[in-house]
Amino acid sequence: MTNGNWLESFLEHLSQTFEIPPEATRNIAVNDTVWALDNTAYRTAEGKWQARFDVVVFGQDTGNRVVSTVVDVAKMLNIGISDGSRQLIIERLGLLLQPALQGKIVEILFAAQKSSMLRTSPTGSSGISSDIQDLPCFHGIHTVRSVVNAPSGAKGLLEMTTFFAEPEGWGIISDIDDTIKVTQTASVVGTLRETFAAEPTPIEGMPELYKYIQDLVTESSPFFYVSASPYTLYVFLHEFCKKYFPQGTIILRDICWNNLWSQIIAGTFAYKIDQIDQIFSWLPRRKMICVGDSTQHDPEVYAQVCRKYPDWIKLILIRKGTGISTSSDEKQDNGLERFERAFHDIDNERWFVFDMPEQCRQVVKR
Repeated sequence: MTNGNWLESFLEHLSQTFEIPPEATRNIAVNDTVWALDNTAYRTAEGKWQARFDVVVFGQDTGNRVVSTVVDVAKMLNIGISDGSRQLIIERLGLLLQPALQGKIVEILFAAQKSSMLRTSPTGSSGISSDIQDLPCFHGIHTVRSVVNAPSGAKGLLEMTTFFAEPEGWGIISDIDDTIKVTQTASVVGTLRETFAAEPTPIEGMPELYKYIQDLVTESSPFFYVSASPYTLYVFLHEFCKKYFPQGTIILRDICWNNLWSQIIAGTFAYKIDQIDQIFSWLPRRKMICVGDSTQHDPEVYAQVCRKYPDWIKLILIRKGTGISTSSDEKQDNGLERFERAFHDIDNERWFVFDMPEQCRQVVKR
């Protein structure tokens, strides 16, 4: 069975356990799960603060769907079921199989103040609501903590952090999978094993590199983690980034169970370009450092963005992904010809391909 057919079969198996619930009552209930996603505030042309607020609402009842699927998933991934691995698979599957709730409105106490109540638009069919909100003016601070106005019993990410980014300075746009986190994106089984049955592991040397970059550009510089992973993995990736990397805004794909396979195989190139375009619209006067890897399309994506916004993208760092693909694929992905083709019309001083993260320090410093 080919990788594509194997993954399609796996996702079809999961989707059979998933049921889309009817439209829910509008207010958050005691048995709802709410995720309020960290975000970045920016100034408008008039100098006012705005930010995009993304919230997700799920039902808490995954029933026996997760537990009954664990053994099947373990067999598919060819792993044994210990108490530890069983619990990990249950937790990760639970993220994917939570029923999204449509029509929910979330109230957020911005800066934990009742006088600064924000209300979202009703959630859509995938449980997501995304709104641009005007914010109060804050001086001399970089982050503000807000809380979801939810009844006792509601679960999830009920606190969020807004990072205030002034119009000028530096910023970082980073991929996640196989750039800062071991994911094995070139291997279907490897990706699923790392997602469902393994503790998340940072790429060796990358936490230290990001700390070095943050020290150079100062803590007032925003980090954006842009990934093509589905939004249902937000909690998993949020905990990982919080543990190892600078606080930042994580941007994931809105992929729902309806036509899941066709959405998964859809190209990530256009998706990433769209998300980076959005970041540019927020912070067009910043100077950006882009970090990615060679296993997918990061070189081509960042090269296209650099051509589009030549005064915005100042440096592109590409990590060579090794030990993931077959030797022939890896040789092609990491070959000089591939990078020269991607960056053919971009100054050599503006892109750098590395094997070890410490090689980037002098490049970033200059």
